[in-house]
Amino acid sequence: MKNIILLGYVLAVLSTSFSPFYSLTKQLEFASNHTENEEVESVFNYNATKEDVTFNNLLNVYLFWGDGCPFCEKEIAFLKENEEKLKGKINLYAFEVWHNEENQAMLQEVKRKLNNSATGIPFLVFNDNITVGFNESFQNELLTEILKANKTRDIIEEII
Repeated sequence: MKNIILLGYVLAVLSTSFSPFYSLTKQLEFASNHTENEEVESVFNYNATKEDVTFNNLLNVYLFWGDGCPFCEKEIAFLKENEEKLKGKINLYAFEVWHNEENQAMLQEVKRKLNNSATGIPFLVFNDNITVGFNESFQNELLTEILKANKTRDIIEEII
């Protein structure tokens, strides 16, 4: 009888001793299946509104542009040419501001929050970084900065 009681005691101790390990194992399994670096499909929307914006673990890059602006067209063409390099790293939302008052108001709010008074477009924003205008000689540097940037601040998420 003592052996049965002792065996019952040992089993009770073992089951309570290992249950935290089981729980931890399940938590680790969940974490490995749902990591912060979980691959998320990139969004490239060249005619966005604020309703189109999604927030996930990818860096959101925002371009404010004007329909008919030749520099904006060059910026958009450059971004489209580099979509393969950017896939899985960023979401790109391009807001037309010359014919869309809501997008224009959002650009003004972004400038206000970032304490920026630039008047030109294209106006590209990621984290606290701002690029105004288009200069072919600096585009590769801009691409490198975007690719190595970590998501720190999403100015649009603060606005909408």
